[in-house]
Amino acid sequence: MSDRESLSKRVPLRFWGWGYESEELTPEEDRIIESAVRLFVPEGALEVAPPTVSDFELPPSRLTLPASLEGVISCTPYDRLVHCYGKSYADLVRMYLREADAAPDGVAFPRTEADIEGIFDYAQQQRLAVIPFGGGTSVCGGVEADVGDSYQGTISLDMQHFDQVLEVDTISRRARAQAGILGPDLEEALKPHGLSLRHYPQSFRFSTLGGWIATRAGGHFATVYTHIDDLVEAVRLITPHGIIETRELPGSGAGPSADIEDIGARPMLDPLGPALERLVLLALRDEHLLLRNLVGQLRRCRGRRCRPRVREADAGDLDAVLGRELRLLLGWRHLLEARGREVDALHAFRHPHLAGHS
Repeated sequence: MSDRESLSKRVPLRFWGWGYESEELTPEEDRIIESAVRLFVPEGALEVAPPTVSDFELPPSRLTLPASLEGVISCTPYDRLVHCYGKSYADLVRMYLREADAAPDGVAFPRTEADIEGIFDYAQQQRLAVIPFGGGTSVCGGVEADVGDSYQGTISLDMQHFDQVLEVDTISRRARAQAGILGPDLEEALKPHGLSLRHYPQSFRFSTLGGWIATRAGGHFATVYTHIDDLVEAVRLITPHGIIETRELPGSGAGPSADIEDIGARPMLDPLGPALERLVLLALRDEHLLLRNLVGQLRRCRGRRCRPRVREADAGDLDAVLGRELRLLLGWRHLLEARGREVDALHAFRHPHLAGHS
């Protein structure tokens, strides 16, 4: 058996750390790291070689697979190691210590909803724990198969084959996408339509839409929209007890929201299925139009020598003067946050969707 034998279709991941296996630091990056080590550890540091698959003695898999799942579930050492831990510092240290006692007994790579239902049926019959796996970027043990003694085995459910944007509605700025799609692939699929989800967590390159929703992820754009729940309109999940599907509505006032119960509920819900998400998107072309409109207003105001003053505007004031989208684009709250300090602003601003301009 080859060290790299796998049922995965993705570019091979580095199982002991971040990134793809083929990626290496540049000579310049190596020099920067060596300089930092000499600075902080002048007595010298002990360099430990990265682990290889053959360094690990994994516990034998406890799975006896039915014929229907032999091409779906992998028990190879490489696949089990990739799905053993997340990417926290503690996870990486354990890999360098060659400790992988909690490696899953098998890794499932379903291609259809029927595959997922078959995995759930098998898991229930054999009393197996199923742990969903998107990109494996968890830093809080979310993908680790450490489930105690209550189960007879563990399966990591890798969603990599559910990686498509199935529908885009440019009028409503909505898209329907599968849970296993990676951040860069999602943006690449939306770009031809002039759309962007505009959600960029630090793990963006390696994390998935389903993982963002299951953990209620936050992004780097923290003005108005930051958490993924601000961008989710409806969800669809496959569980061992059936399908959960919420209505595709932009908003509802009908009491408790099933979407809120699903988002961020990874520790409480059964494992996520393909979870086809309908997302509210930000139109890039509209942001550019808004920016051009703003620049025009600035130039007109400067020509009229307008220099009105604004004191510590609250969110309601800003919505009235600038509009929510303008705050989103420019982050005006940061400009007006100093209590008691007068800040130059533009009285002539109008939301671009309101009639008339100063």
